[in-house]
Amino acid sequence: MSKLYLNGLPQTWLFPTTRYRGSKRKILGWIWKKINNLEFNTALDLFGGTSVVSLLFKRMDKQVTYNDYSHFNKLTGIAFIENDSVKLTDEDIKYILRKVKQKIILLVRLLKGYIFIMQKMNG
Repeated sequence: MSKLYLNGLPQTWLFPTTRYRGSKRKILGWIWKKINNLEFNTALDLFGGTSVVSLLFKRMDKQVTYNDYSHFNKLTGIAFIENDSVKLTDEDIKYILRKVKQKIILLVRLLKGYIFIMQKMNG
């Protein structure tokens, strides 16, 4: 994350940097100038992408609904932007990672001979 100062805000907020084509990160200052005097409570980020606009709305204490055509972006946006109540514990994360590792091991076994380059899995 890198600092991006938006004129008129009392503090410096951090926004993720990406190489995502079409990211609106570079125009967040312009967006802020256009909306900071508007009175509203909710926002719909219909083409969410990197979610930086949603993050701006969230930092403005707005209720945000995130959407994107890409299913992966949609799920991560919902998890990071819309979710305010579910917090994963360290044990939750360890459990999820164990389950993922088990599935990767199964896939490697099933696809052995079809995969030309296999990287060593770190334990």
